[in-house]
Amino acid sequence: MKLGQVLTAKQLESLVFDAPARYTGKKPVRFLYTVSDGQYVSTASVDITIVQGKNCLVSVPSSLKGGAKKAKG
Repeated sequence: MKLGQVLTAKQLESLVFDAPARYTGKKPVRFLYTVSDGQYVSTASVDITIVQGKNCLVSVPSSLKGGAKKAKG
């Protein structure tokens, strides 16, 4: 993905987070996103924490924050 890239609903459903090799899990990974239906715009942030599971790393959703606003224009 690139900053400002537009995704279809199908592309959004198949997103996968690939943690960097040196990621320690000490700090959550945060990303922001904006969605719009043409009338309303919603911006949210997602924090993901990766923890060591029994045999693998496991993603633990830390938080999801956001809200909708009427689109300008």
